[in-house]
Amino acid sequence: MKPARKTGMNRFTVKGHVVIPRLKPLTAKRYDKLQGCLKGAGVLEALMEDRKKEREL
Repeated sequence: MKPARKTGMNRFTVKGHVVIPRLKPLTAKRYDKLQGCLKGAGVLEALMEDRKKEREL
């Protein structure tokens, strides 16, 4: 693969094609880490409020 040039947030190859970054797989360890950082932040309540508003539409 040819080297990519970095401009801002996007990366381009020498031919001008946009390079999409490789996504990391979601594992149980990653879910546990995510759950730990959101604990007690009121995220569930905010999610439930948004879902309620969407249902009313």
